[in-house]
Amino acid sequence: MTYAKSAPAGITQAIARGIEKTSGAVGKYGGRAMLVLIILIMLYEVIARYVFNQPTMWALEFAIYGQVLMVALSAAYVLREDGHVSMGLVIEQFSDRKRHWFLCASSILGALYCVVLSIQMWNTARWSLEVKTASETMGVPLAPMQFILLGGFILLSLQFLARSHAYARKARESNSEAVPPALDVDACPAADTENVSRNV
Repeated sequence: MTYAKSAPAGITQAIARGIEKTSGAVGKYGGRAMLVLIILIMLYEVIARYVFNQPTMWALEFAIYGQVLMVALSAAYVLREDGHVSMGLVIEQFSDRKRHWFLCASSILGALYCVVLSIQMWNTARWSLEVKTASETMGVPLAPMQFILLGGFILLSLQFLARSHAYARKARESNSEAVPPALDVDACPAADTENVSRNV
């Protein structure tokens, strides 16, 4: 009976760990690679503009799109590390159990919001693919970048769900620790039991 209850929990924990590993890999390698690429492109632009007096028309636009992609690739990883800006003035007044349940509920709301963004981005990317929209200066199709944004939103929503699962587990653990242990009558000394019977 205990095994039947622990099996689903083990599966959900394994899924949550898989989501966290994926968020870490995409955020560390994808986000850092995009950051390095932006730095190299802007360095090339500075040299071309101020040394050779031949500025490019696409460097700034590439940097803008690159920053958007970097944020999309790194958002789930930053959430996993609790790196987003947050206001803890109110929830710090809660007990551990209430604070964990509050963060669990807010994570579920965050996941739902990311699902809405994913649906909107899917519609936008599909429309861009059909009409073949492109950027203004580079002439690069926008659909691939929008599909990458879609993947970032999906990964962020999954990371929110993994975060809610972690806080729900912490809330249940803090709730079980708060329950006082039951009084074991058999463990009472015999002398104390005799004294109680005499007083009665």
